[in-house]
Amino acid sequence: MNPKPPDHLGIQHLEWLLVSELEMAPPQWGRPLRPGDIRAMAHDFDPDKLGAVAIWARKNLPAGRGKYVICDGQHRVAAVRLALGNDQRVPCLIYEGLTMETAAELSLGLQERRNLHPLDKHRAALAAHETRAVEVDKVMTTLGLHFVYTAKGTDRGRISAVGACYQVWYRMAAPGLERVLNICSQAWDRTSAGYASPVLKLVMTVLAAHDGEVDDVHLGETLALRSPAQWVSKDVIPRRPISSLAQDVIIEYNKARRGASRLSELTPSQYEAAAKRKPSPTVRGPVEGRTTATKSRSGSSTRPNRRRPS
Repeated sequence: MNPKPPDHLGIQHLEWLLVSELEMAPPQWGRPLRPGDIRAMAHDFDPDKLGAVAIWARKNLPAGRGKYVICDGQHRVAAVRLALGNDQRVPCLIYEGLTMETAAELSLGLQERRNLHPLDKHRAALAAHETRAVEVDKVMTTLGLHFVYTAKGTDRGRISAVGACYQVWYRMAAPGLERVLNICSQAWDRTSAGYASPVLKLVMTVLAAHDGEVDDVHLGETLALRSPAQWVSKDVIPRRPISSLAQDVIIEYNKARRGASRLSELTPSQYEAAAKRKPSPTVRGPVEGRTTATKSRSGSSTRPNRRRPS
């Protein structure tokens, strides 16, 4: 059950504050900024999608010394700072009357409620006509497949690995996603087990590493020799990485091939490199985060996090 914000949040109101006045959460319950994410956000920055930043305000302190502490939205604030500078004002939902403990609890609650299911994110992006969602949906419609929250392994035409499909799209675009899904459909008769996340990533890795050389029909026939769980070593502990499993696929693929139709057997590191998403455009420059060193009245740290808030 997701934690809810404390009942004693005190006064709440909306106010536009300067980015230069906003500080990251203290180290007791904050976490470091992710520079790569911030640069990517700054590159495609859209002020209309910024939303309100949740702020813990203590009016008795000077700016830059814990007066305005970010409970939720530190990466968005850092992206504004990088893209537009410190002299910008952003909408902030101000919370007053918090303690260190209740501020940490509020931050955690806001974070957990924002972590939507990938299918919910897909539907929202599709309604907003985002390119990625439109292209993914077109592939699904063309192949007669459907996204679902959960699916039994024997269900047909139903995919619950929404995030993995997007990972394939990011790496190989819509044509690559269609190829991966087609091969899995052929190999395991459109059963949901064949569209599991590690299976999709395995097929993507093989195609990405041997692009232009793979016979899709023969690859599907090769995969059909084992169940999806057997290919991804589902019951093996510790789990083998996808890059290592890709070697197994190619060894089996080559058994029925001769001469130039055989594929090169690459190293795991080569498969891993081939599967990596191509870097997105970003904004260059230093990422700035101003962390307040505030402590609770007792001087001790707050309660342990169930998950470190952003």
